[in-house]
Amino acid sequence: MRDTGTWVSERDTIADTIVVRTLSGSVWGTKAKLEEVLSIGVVHGPEEFEFGEIAGVAVDGTGGVYVFDRSVPALRYYDSSGRYVRTLGRTGSGPGEYQKAFALAVREDGLVVLHDPDNQRLNVYEPDGRAWSHWHVPSNLRAPSSLHVGPDDHVYLEIFTDWVRPRGAVPRTGLLHLDAQGNVIDTIKVPRMERESAVRYPPHRKLWAWSRGGLMVVGVNDLYSLDVHEAGQTVVRIEKEFQPIPYEKRPRQDPLPEFMPPYSQLHVGDRGRIWIAAAMSLDMFNELQAAIFDVFEPNGAYLGQVHIPKGASPRVFRGDTVWATKRGEYGEPYIAVYRVVAGTKAVR
Repeated sequence: MRDTGTWVSERDTIADTIVVRTLSGSVWGTKAKLEEVLSIGVVHGPEEFEFGEIAGVAVDGTGGVYVFDRSVPALRYYDSSGRYVRTLGRTGSGPGEYQKAFALAVREDGLVVLHDPDNQRLNVYEPDGRAWSHWHVPSNLRAPSSLHVGPDDHVYLEIFTDWVRPRGAVPRTGLLHLDAQGNVIDTIKVPRMERESAVRYPPHRKLWAWSRGGLMVVGVNDLYSLDVHEAGQTVVRIEKEFQPIPYEKRPRQDPLPEFMPPYSQLHVGDRGRIWIAAAMSLDMFNELQAAIFDVFEPNGAYLGQVHIPKGASPRVFRGDTVWATKRGEYGEPYIAVYRVVAGTKAVR
């Protein structure tokens, strides 16, 4: 399908779900790219800027960035200009201390939450770096994107929800929901989809993502179809016409399906905007030297495609701004801040 030009779509209703299917074109009308506006990190220099293994990345209301470097380990804060401000906590098991943590998030009130699975807890810090509290949580899931904040500064931590499962079955995950004081409210399970029992990981699998506003987006990537859930109900189904891309011919012990999944990653930004890593052939990637993401609004409107620079891994999405990790010439990691630019203008 054409991803440039006027957006053409069709709408339908199934029960209480609005189905929005993109047929061609996009709202932006042209393909976009990420333009780097800030880079944090050095090859050689002050230790606060020599990153080793970046795990968690979170952004506060001013655009300042919290970064957890597992190689130190250290939780550091940089302001919106990239200036190092402070280090929060230190290695250990006492109040405010951590082991090799993975995920972090910033609440609306400025408190910083860090998931420390080795200590089986969430550490909570004041913006000035002081330890505020810590909450015991039964989670060993280790993923940089497993911690979220939501309305009223509630905290949501991704956990396994099926400790007992059939041999070879794909683990199921959900969200442990805690209130602003760290009390467990409930566990939010990921909605089941009709097709999920028919797919096997990899390459086809079930993907889901959670947004700060409380939206959950779920899809099974054998088709280009995703469901947007709010308050436990499916409100919008997003569908898109796509051209199937065959797998490159290469030796493999387990035979691949004939075609690649239409998407391989799913992210939801702070304001509900949905970012989907679109399938690409090796020739497409070599030509562009960039990954391609399809971008949707939660109401199903297809904004268009964005080219992600080679080596960049998006971590935080907020409107037209993306915070990512990237690798330098010698493999050294950086934090990069990008703006979405379509044509010659930044997207708003």
